[in-house]
Amino acid sequence: MNWAYGITTIPERVGTLLPQTIESLAAAGFDRPVLFVDGHIPGYEALEVVCHPRVGQLRNWMHALFYLFTTKDADRYAIFEDDVLACRQLREYMERCPLGKVYWNLLTLDENRMFTGDKPGWHESNQLGRSACGLVFDRPTVDCLLRMERFVRGPGSGETMSDAVVIATLKSLGYKELVHYPSLLQHVGLESTLGNSFGNVSAFLGEEYDLLSLPAPKQAAPRKSSRCQFARDGEFMVCQICGWRMRIADPSLPPEKYHARCGGAEARAQNERKPAQSSTSKRSPSSKRPAKKCRTFQLGTIVSRCLKRIGIRQKVGCGCQRREETLNRWGRRFLRVFLRR
Repeated sequence: MNWAYGITTIPERVGTLLPQTIESLAAAGFDRPVLFVDGHIPGYEALEVVCHPRVGQLRNWMHALFYLFTTKDADRYAIFEDDVLACRQLREYMERCPLGKVYWNLLTLDENRMFTGDKPGWHESNQLGRSACGLVFDRPTVDCLLRMERFVRGPGSGETMSDAVVIATLKSLGYKELVHYPSLLQHVGLESTLGNSFGNVSAFLGEEYDLLSLPAPKQAAPRKSSRCQFARDGEFMVCQICGWRMRIADPSLPPEKYHARCGGAEARAQNERKPAQSSTSKRSPSSKRPAKKCRTFQLGTIVSRCLKRIGIRQKVGCGCQRREETLNRWGRRFLRVFLRR
């Protein structure tokens, strides 16, 4: 499995927290991360370092995700912060995780520990998106995330924390955040770059914890669906089952937002081979609909009765009878046209 991963950091942590984070992640299988520095740092020539002027935590994190996605063709993408320790077998264990409409938060805060019941394995969190110390995504999830306006415009709308923007965007697409017991990361910083502080987490059982001793997560059986399973192909969405092509209406929408009834490849091929039925062709006797009966609609009689109720009566030679007959004829004609529709 191909991985792309990096660490977001600031110059103030170059000589304190960053070295032990790099060392711990290397032991966990992530030995050559890309450093995304919010500012400029000397050294670290052995690693790929991406520096830029100070822009804040959220923009630095977003830049890291965009850089990894556009420069490295990977199956999984991971972004760590610079103040964590990791379990030794983290990378190998993550490659056993089943896919789905989920993303993985590697740090399990105490507020999410109640949702795990201290049962080893992956569990749905409280879906509040707390902490971005270590987040892992598969490639389709990153693709969807970067296409969403809610994510891209996060900094411009006043957002400052990457975890809040990620959970808000992916929740709108039907994704779930998963946390693990025991926690796969430990937070060692006293205070974040934004001034938040949550200290150590009690669900972390140590760097030497044997993750591979846990039973492999079961892959959920694919749910049978009558809908097409679309994937992007240039300007079209193409069903991976039957080959149905649908032109992309909105490039920001992920493939999950496009729906069409899928009858399978054979059924679709049979439908395409059938000659189109002409609109002028005669219907079979069994398919003929019974003719609708035209009910009597005496408009003139109704008007005459209403006038009679308020004291206006017909007089001989006043033309009221002719008016009533004319209105009755118009009423029947209107009803006939209406029923044809």
